[in-house]
Amino acid sequence: RVPLVVAGEAGLNPYAALGAVEAVGRDLETVLAEVVRDARPGHSQVALDALLASLRANDQVLDGANARVWRARTGLHAVLEMDEAVPQRVRDMTAVRVTSALREYDRHAAQIDVSIESI
Repeated sequence: RVPLVVAGEAGLNPYAALGAVEAVGRDLETVLAEVVRDARPGHSQVALDALLASLRANDQVLDGANARVWRARTGLHAVLEMDEAVPQRVRDMTAVRVTSALREYDRHAAQIDVSIESI
C-alpha cells in the first residue's frame, strides 16, 4: 500500500490493482512529487467509509463529512471532517474506528495519526 509509480507504458500493468500511477509521457520527477504529496485514494476511501458508518451508527449529520489520508514519514496521517455539532464522545470513537479500519487495510503502516476538523 505504498505509493508506486510505473515509468513508461506498462501494457497489462501488474501493479494496477495496487493503485500504481503510470508516468506515460510525463516527467517522472513531477509524477513522483504528486504521488507523495496527494492523498492516497484507497486509504482515503477506507477512512471515509469508517467515518460515515460511525456517524450513521450514532445518528449524526453526514452532510459534508469527508476523510483524506496521506502517507507521511512516520506512517499515515488522516484528516476527518465532520459537523461541529458531533459530540466529543462520537468524535473520539470515530477516530478509533477509522484507525482500526486503516490498520486493517494497511497493516504495515508504522503509525496512524488521526485529526478531526469541524465543518
